[in-house]
Amino acid sequence: MTGDFFQEAIKKYARQDLSGIDVSRRSLMLMNYALGITGEGGEVADEIKKVVFHDKPLDADKIINECGDVLWYIARLLTALDVPMSVAMERNVSKLEQRYGSGFDNAQKKFGFSAEEGA
Repeated sequence: MTGDFFQEAIKKYARQDLSGIDVSRRSLMLMNYALGITGEGGEVADEIKKVVFHDKPLDADKIINECGDVLWYIARLLTALDVPMSVAMERNVSKLEQRYGSGFDNAQKKFGFSAEEGA
């Protein structure tokens, strides 16, 4: 499934009636979706925290489901901005290519030289 297909498929599951609220509909949508991203992202983090610090067994299905919720809010936020998910995905890849060129090198990031140069 592509990001753009996902974005289109979930439209029918978003609240449409925002009447009776003083702020503009678009501003309200943006706020709802941005807060949803942070809330659902917190649920992902909380599940991992329980695994690391509370000796709870890893529940990959729970994490996958919460990540799906994060994606839902991201898709809705981009829709409110009239931006296809593919544009955000492409821009992220471009940014990473500019930042890390041939791939992430922890030594380069931390110390300013590649792992091969430091050996």
